[in-house]
Amino acid sequence: MRKTTLLLTCCMFLASSAQADVVYLKNGRKYEGAVTRREGKVIVKMAMGTLTFSQDQVVHIEKKALPSPPKTPTQPARTQGGSSSVLPVGGRTFSIERAMLPEPVIFLFMRNLKSMPAGTAAFELSESIKRWRALAHDGKRNVGVNQWLAPTEFIRRQETFESLAGEALKLYRDATSRRPKNRREKAERNRKIATSNVKLQQAARTIADPLLRTFMVGVAAYEAKNFSLAEAQFRKCVRLAPRIAAFHQGRALAMTQLKRELDSLEAFSTVLTLQPDTVEAVRLAREAIKKVPGAYMQRPSFQKLTRQLSQYTDSSSRRAYSTTKTTWLLPGKVVRTRDHELPRLPYHRLVFRQAVGVPVGPSSLLVDAEAVANALEVFIRVDDGTLVRGDVRRSRYYGRGKKKPPVVIVNVADYTFTPVKVGGKDEDAPTFEKGQTVVTCGLGLFEEMGRGVRKIPGTITEVGKDGMLAVSMRLAAGEAASPLVTPDGVLAGFLAGKTDAQSDDGGDDSFIPLSVIEGVVKRSSAKYRPSGGYGRVKRTVEPLQASGQFFVVYATCAEKFDK
Repeated sequence: MRKTTLLLTCCMFLASSAQADVVYLKNGRKYEGAVTRREGKVIVKMAMGTLTFSQDQVVHIEKKALPSPPKTPTQPARTQGGSSSVLPVGGRTFSIERAMLPEPVIFLFMRNLKSMPAGTAAFELSESIKRWRALAHDGKRNVGVNQWLAPTEFIRRQETFESLAGEALKLYRDATSRRPKNRREKAERNRKIATSNVKLQQAARTIADPLLRTFMVGVAAYEAKNFSLAEAQFRKCVRLAPRIAAFHQGRALAMTQLKRELDSLEAFSTVLTLQPDTVEAVRLAREAIKKVPGAYMQRPSFQKLTRQLSQYTDSSSRRAYSTTKTTWLLPGKVVRTRDHELPRLPYHRLVFRQAVGVPVGPSSLLVDAEAVANALEVFIRVDDGTLVRGDVRRSRYYGRGKKKPPVVIVNVADYTFTPVKVGGKDEDAPTFEKGQTVVTCGLGLFEEMGRGVRKIPGTITEVGKDGMLAVSMRLAAGEAASPLVTPDGVLAGFLAGKTDAQSDDGGDDSFIPLSVIEGVVKRSSAKYRPSGGYGRVKRTVEPLQASGQFFVVYATCAEKFDK
């Protein structure tokens, strides 16, 4: 009877409310109900009761209409500048609770503010944007549930990590420096190793960044021979950041120790896909194949990894680092460790950015320079199920008095593209007319904002001098620079990204003409030579043909804070 009364009370409350508000608190919690303000207090009236908070506890109040059952299938939301459709390319949508950076939250609020009428709600949202801008200005990063830390705290925790990890290694080496002669010495040896394992876990848990902390806890568990815990930690890392080879590597190594050699093959295959030119990745894959019983040679995972290894010569893995216990294939740098040693990470955090690129050469994509700036690794999604590695073509010379171009070339070795035509001033170059149809794509610069791509059709509204065009569509706050392409495959220019968190609506709408980027486009015709370096191997690849005009480019970047 009590449950029935409570249910009726909830239904009566929802029926009587025309609008529900969502209150976001600084501790990460949120409450939904009718919100009123009184004497510096925020009062939330819910079906289960009423809660009161001080204004200082509240981050944002979102006005939210109560949903009603749709009579027709839900249509994609319209955004400023025209209609749009969401393309499912995998991943998740953005939410405040998962925000690791202040900027994505700011861009989300900017989008809401743009569509909001003037009034109290708009003013409150503007004030929230100011508070989040302050976090961005201070360089603070979220390490949990609304636990925003300054760079100095990242540095302090890294120093604590170094101290604890050093103590753990010293204990372990002291314990294993000589063979125990009797039971007492053996017991003392085991005690020191156990203490060292505890120190190792303590060190791993001091890492501030949640993703790298989870990885280090997995490594510490692996070193302590707790392979089940290690596999679970690495599996969590893979779920959160599936393009990091070291995460798949750790999981594969742990599964091998758990006598799950066949299961490990898929993970080793992914390592080879993510690090196809690395000696250690080839060596790991070959060793994994050898450990699987011959009875499983016809299994799909075995066959897949065998096909991948056929690209390499027999000597491809001879230069692997045999003097080390583990060589971790981290983004941008391999980190070598010995027994009972945690890898010394060359950065404090990883940041994942993205943008939409357009093919301008058989092996070249043109993409927003900001998205791949200082990228440790770059990947291109050629279709819903295929991800391939790419290389940013570096160029340090842009001509006297010229600014750095807003776009760069990303080269791909494993696939070829059908390049778009490039409009311009040349006599044989395509030209543009007022009223001509063009298409661009909207995609948030930060991957945590969601991986859904908006295809935005529009028209050319004005043709000016020097290739300047005005178009009818606009990008939303937080979206990276994106190419403008006609339906018949002609590149008309780029829309500049709206990624300045300190400017209204992410910055001014602007068009990037071909004249600004023509130098970069011309370099795309140069022969592509993959970057070399110690630890890279040669492989024989027959490039496959990719279809389409737009491709999502993912960049793994790093943040390292200085004192």
